[in-house]
Amino acid sequence: MANEPARHPPAPLTPDEELAWRALARAVLVIPRVLDSELLQSQGLSLTEYSVLMNLSEQVGRSMRMSELANVVSISVSGLTRVVDRLSRQGLVERVKADCDGRGQLAVLTPAGFARWSRPTRSTWPACANTSWTTWQTSTSPPSPRPYRP
Repeated sequence: MANEPARHPPAPLTPDEELAWRALARAVLVIPRVLDSELLQSQGLSLTEYSVLMNLSEQVGRSMRMSELANVVSISVSGLTRVVDRLSRQGLVERVKADCDGRGQLAVLTPAGFARWSRPTRSTWPACANTSWTTWQTSTSPPSPRPYRP
């Protein structure tokens, strides 16, 4: 059944739908790269490092299990371990054993990490938003989709 061709294949995308999908696909690739570059340049933090600090800052006790944090940041546990190790060397995050079971590891945001996370939210994001959209608009080859008119 799964290998049988569909009885009624889906209709092809209209030109406007295809343009929208292409724009979305481009945005998914371009925007994170631009934000990463701007954060590195202005704050010395990668977008992934910023995401780790941001997610920890939002938690009670400013801590999370490493496996849960890896999931919300959308990287592997081993990738998160490397990121947390880098942040730990800078004094921004600590790794501690989980009290509840002794096997799990927690990433804990330090006061210095909280201060470092707070700084980009005030100074970098407005610049990122303006630059990112400008970069996005000028680097997208097809014209922008027409505005929606009901």
